[in-house]
Amino acid sequence: MFRQLNFIVEFTTLTKKYIIMQNAKQLSLFTAITIWAILIGGVVYSHIVYFPPYLSHLPESNKLITGEYGLHDEMFWMLVHPLAILLTIITLLLNWKLKTRRSLF
Repeated sequence: MFRQLNFIVEFTTLTKKYIIMQNAKQLSLFTAITIWAILIGGVVYSHIVYFPPYLSHLPESNKLITGEYGLHDEMFWMLVHPLAILLTIITLLLNWKLKTRRSLF
């Protein structure tokens, strides 16, 4: 009886650890995809909204950056790029053993 109870406790502990690890893998993948979507969204926004007026009349249009009300997006890019790279590495490490996530097709 004690052996069966011990086996059940070990099995439930392993099951809980497996579920927690699966959740961590899913969460890392979801977070990495979200951060990359934010990064790509920022690039698209810059190219559609910001670059045409900036590049239209150089050097007068340089005030879009250096003027009193210039666009200061340095903090966004300095935060998003390292975060995206770090989350990509973590996601690769966590999900590498799963063949379904590793396949290219």
